[in-house]
Amino acid sequence: DKSQVLIESYKPKKAIILAAGLGMRMVPINTEVPKALLKVKGQTLIERLICQLHEVGVYDICVVVGFMKEEFVTWNMQERIICIH
Repeated sequence: DKSQVLIESYKPKKAIILAAGLGMRMVPINTEVPKALLKVKGQTLIERLICQLHEVGVYDICVVVGFMKEEFVTWNMQERIICIH
């Protein structure tokens, strides 16, 4: 179908996740872990977002980190996602 081909051509193939903020509204919860790495039902918030992106065919993902960026280093080694500070 012509419309399906048109939709596919405009479908995003890359994503940038902004995870550099302090997350001050989450303070007493995130004093040791950045908000994106907080776990809800056994999965971090950022893992959930990445899974949702994968479900729609987005695999080229870049995460912009800042606050507690060191915590993302260990996580990134497992996920193979580009992190930028």
